[in-house]
Amino acid sequence: MRLNEHQARAAAAPEARVVTVAGAGTGKTQTLAHRTVFLCQRHDRVRLCGYTRASAEEIRARVDRIAPGLEVQAGTVHSIAAEVCRTLLHLLSEYRMGFTIVDGVEEDRIKRDARKAKQDVERVLVEAALLRYDDLLRLALRLAEEQPEAFAEFTGGALIVDEAQDLNRAQWALVAALRPESLTVIGDPAQSIFGFQGACGWALADRERAAAEMPEVFEGARWYALPTNYRSGQTILDVANRLDVPGLVHLEAARGPGGTVREMGGSSEKMLRALTGWIVRGWEQGEKWAILSRTRRRAQWLVKYLKERGVPVHAPGLGESIWASEPARQLLDAFHVVVHPHGTLHLERVLRRSGMTELQLARAAAARSGLDGQSLWNWAVSSMDRSSAPYRAIYVLGELREGMLASATEAAKALDALGLAPGAPVDSIPEGWTIPQMLTILASPGRHEEQPEGVVYVGTLHSAKGREWDNVVLFGCEDGAFPLERAVREGGLDEERRLFYVAVTRARDQLVMVRSASREQEPSRFLAEVAA
Repeated sequence: MRLNEHQARAAAAPEARVVTVAGAGTGKTQTLAHRTVFLCQRHDRVRLCGYTRASAEEIRARVDRIAPGLEVQAGTVHSIAAEVCRTLLHLLSEYRMGFTIVDGVEEDRIKRDARKAKQDVERVLVEAALLRYDDLLRLALRLAEEQPEAFAEFTGGALIVDEAQDLNRAQWALVAALRPESLTVIGDPAQSIFGFQGACGWALADRERAAAEMPEVFEGARWYALPTNYRSGQTILDVANRLDVPGLVHLEAARGPGGTVREMGGSSEKMLRALTGWIVRGWEQGEKWAILSRTRRRAQWLVKYLKERGVPVHAPGLGESIWASEPARQLLDAFHVVVHPHGTLHLERVLRRSGMTELQLARAAAARSGLDGQSLWNWAVSSMDRSSAPYRAIYVLGELREGMLASATEAAKALDALGLAPGAPVDSIPEGWTIPQMLTILASPGRHEEQPEGVVYVGTLHSAKGREWDNVVLFGCEDGAFPLERAVREGGLDEERRLFYVAVTRARDQLVMVRSASREQEPSRFLAEVAA
């Protein structure tokens, strides 16, 4: 696919600081791929930061199709922070023995155990050298400040930051600390929907404020825009264009007129049955459907009706994640030990499962206290009975540590076979993941679940980011439900409006906005705002 004139100008921009505001569906990925090729021809190192690692890998795959063989480091801003920490964190005294990264499920387990033992959670995390996802940014910035000579190996080159509207202050600070020779920033302020996580969406909507508050990034930057939409019919885009969103790029459909927009209301039971029948007929004809709502609770209502009709539903987040299951946690405990053997918390769990009693662990702790606080790992290696099951577990984990940058899948299979992680979801580990990479990715709150083919997607508006379907049903368009009453009360109306924009621009051919016909519920104010 050839670039249009707007895309071509942004892809080959000669300036050292380039900001591109890319409206929804405007071929951002293709533009970024060509921009990456352009920069690879001019810089020895090019780093590409996506919203998720998967989105960055998708761009890199397109780069390979355009110009095979180019070296591009693809990841996220957090993955750069993780690389900095893995390389330099031993320079900070409290992490000289290493560290490991915990996900939200593990953090909740630690909090629960700390409360039971009446311990301070933050102290437990620091003493165990356990990092949460956002700790990576904090510590990478600390290293940039306290160890500038060592940090210098991460600076320079060309840096591309995708979905820049979602970056928070710490992420922008790290971008600045990396001091790239060439910086390309791309995103859409109209799709900034993570303000509750501190995202600075305003940085792509207010040029003067961006340059004043973040001069290392935005001062002297050249701004470009991508307005041509390749996804939706103009009728759908007209709805999006009517929203009063700062920084919104007026979208023009490459396919011209087309697309259907409907507003639907009725009593709950009758409406749900009618809507379900409509979706089923489209699904049977091979159409791709999504039902989106502001909150997860509202999204659940249609799942029951669709399943009754035999329609397969993909509803991420409505059930327990496979990585929250007990077999998965046992595998991750072992992986934490492989990455950070000198941490006590995860190693004690593994040893208990291998048959070590609480009394034996207490005796080990007493013995270690007389050896200048020797780590449990070092004590076990030197003092444990080598014929015992706990020692065999130590031996296996030590072997895996030697090859921890190899396949996480093969490591998981070995642990499963030895009874250290029985029933672990080995088949759910993507090909090519290493153990440290896997722990970092699972800790990321921005992970996307892959959508299976031939299913109806039911989810929240936040989960729909970066996706598209033939038909989108926007469910629950009543004031109080969307926009959320709490969000309006707390000054979040603008972000609710951006969420509405995201919902509208997911639809290729048909947008259905559903509201209750009850007199007690006013239609969403956004319906009046987008009315022709």
